Amino acid sequence: MHYTFTTPPASRAVERPTPIDDALVAEARRLLSGAIENRPPAALLNRQGMQALFAMPMMSLCATTMPTGVPVEKLIVAIKLAWASMTEARLSLGDTGPDALSGAVTACIEAYFQTASRKAD
Repeated sequence: MHYTFTTPPASRAVERPTPIDDALVAEARRLLSGAIENRPPAALLNRQGMQALFAMPMMSLCATTMPTGVPVEKLIVAIKLAWASMTEARLSLGDTGPDALSGAVTACIEAYFQTASRKAD
């Protein structure tokens, strides 16, 4: 058998994905955990309810990262990485876990663009 080794083509630094900062993931985990721990007992456990639950923490996350120029895509990846490491919180939400993640991501996107539009004004 004949084995070959091929070198991938060179790529520009701009085209390579940027690594996700561990501190950003830790901050996202802290904010998500705090929101879940402090949720009211009668909180709506659907996507809209979860989005409202995560609205303030995601606004805080966006406000702290916006001055450093962190793109929204990087925030979303950090939220997903943080969520994946929060086993106990996910288990406490049961079947509504996917709605919680969707709500957090949606709240982050809305907060990011609200913060960006206020900054532009």
